[in-house]
Amino acid sequence: MLPKRKYEIVAPFRYLPLPITYVLREFPLTYNAKQALRLYPQLPINVRFATRMTMLPRGGGPDGTSPVLIRKGEGLGWSAYHLHRKESIYGPDAEVYRPSRWEGGELQRRAGIGGFLDFHAGPRVCLGSKCSSRCPKLEIAD
Repeated sequence: MLPKRKYEIVAPFRYLPLPITYVLREFPLTYNAKQALRLYPQLPINVRFATRMTMLPRGGGPDGTSPVLIRKGEGLGWSAYHLHRKESIYGPDAEVYRPSRWEGGELQRRAGIGGFLDFHAGPRVCLGSKCSSRCPKLEIAD
């Protein structure tokens, strides 16, 4: 990164008496990092196996609105790569690298936890997610 651009990004945060987690959350690189993780997820396809019989509330039938039975031992896969390119969530330019789409927080609210799985979610979220999110920002800020 060019030294002048680096200074423009880091200067507003240089002497603030704030916790580093707050500074990093508000860091401009956040939008670029989210956009890169959205388009190029670390784990583009994931599979889980049912430990007991369960029912998904929708996804079955000809129109996708009927429940789906998942038996114990059956696998269920999903693709973060394809999910992160859904036009219904990210708009008609879902394939385009545009970090500004994250500004204002509207996209985060619209996508929710199920529409942006950068490090997946729930009880099996990536253990290194916080470190992986902070390291590039700290490197630039240094």
